Amino acid sequence: MKALSQRRRHPLAAVALLLLGLLVTGGLYAAVSGANEAKAASSTAVYSVDDENEGEKLFIANCATCHGMDASGSANGPSSSA
Repeated sequence: MKALSQRRRHPLAAVALLLLGLLVTGGLYAAVSGANEAKAASSTAVYSVDDENEGEKLFIANCATCHGMDASGSANGPSSSA
């Protein structure tokens, strides 16, 4: 009888295991997401003339119809600074 009682788990063992799993998962998520934010904030953006020209082409093709050619807004869309 003693051997049988030693193999039983405490009634709260499943709850404790679930909480431990949630804490580990949350801790890993916080560590990874914090590392990405720090990496993004510390990088300095350097854009070339080709990047600016490509961005202008994308704006004209996709955004200018609503926001206007000078990005000042129109009746269909707000200015780009808003």
